[in-house]
Amino acid sequence: MKTRFKMTALALLLGFGITAQAAAGDSAVSYYNQGGAKQTKDDLDGAIADYNHAIELDPKYVGAYYNRGAAKQAKGDLDGAVADYNHAIELNPKYANAYNNRGIVKHAKGELDGAIADYRHFCELSESGQDYPRLYIWLIRSHLGETEAASKELSAYLDKRTNAAPGDWFSKVSGHLLGNITEAELFAADAPPDAKKARGRSCEAWFYAGMKKLLSGNKKTAATYFQKCLATEQKNYAEYHLAQAELKALAP
Repeated sequence: MKTRFKMTALALLLGFGITAQAAAGDSAVSYYNQGGAKQTKDDLDGAIADYNHAIELDPKYVGAYYNRGAAKQAKGDLDGAVADYNHAIELNPKYANAYNNRGIVKHAKGELDGAIADYRHFCELSESGQDYPRLYIWLIRSHLGETEAASKELSAYLDKRTNAAPGDWFSKVSGHLLGNITEAELFAADAPPDAKKARGRSCEAWFYAGMKKLLSGNKKTAATYFQKCLATEQKNYAEYHLAQAELKALAP
């Protein structure tokens, strides 16, 4: 799963198995697990109801707050998601994924300073899963007029990224943002064989290509690309919600 806005910014944002606390009562764990199963099937209201029960039984159940925040985020309840991520961080200040997901929400809300601080905090706490937060940092810095510095930072990260397969998807996305890979090459990348993952890949491709257009001043094409991103209906992806926010900002 992912860690962006996917069960973690890389495609979903739950956190199963991360916080099945021994301190939690059996009933709280049962509701937590039920909620997770429902969330993977996009039954967000049912998942939230189960997480509510888990939290009632164990008010310190970090994972239940985190996953409930993810479900609220997927529903578009950004304020509710932030509140839950705040609770998770208060209970566990080193809960890296909560910072990442909170950063995504702040990013979508236009709270760019807070978003980039959360992304950086995630990267400080977690050596793995940094790919997408690094992209988000590049997007924010470029939006703020710091493209040259942002590109140097992202390039330095790519140089140190030794465990990934050459030419993987992240390399293609970052390469496109950095101007090293054309839009045609980005869209020509092999899609995952799984249909749902392929739709997620499409969601990401349209968003990042749209951001490249937007940052170059081509707002009309950017808006079209963001609409195509939303058409994928991949609501568990950070890119979906960020595209939604960009379209809102572009509206007359």
